[in-house]
Amino acid sequence: MYIARLRNSKPGVPLISPPPHHDIYSIEDLAQLIFDLHQVNPKAKVSVKLVAEAGIGTVA
Repeated sequence: MYIARLRNSKPGVPLISPPPHHDIYSIEDLAQLIFDLHQVNPKAKVSVKLVAEAGIGTVA
């Protein structure tokens, strides 16, 4: 229920995880976001979660 509430959904409804980030349409966009995050905080660890499911298009 917690995740459903956070994602503005109902329990039991299948959701794509992670939800699409509308500023990232290519692998270059993702690289730029990671670069920008490191510019703000060079010591920050950045993790990326990618969707791996049949029928979901890839970024690259």
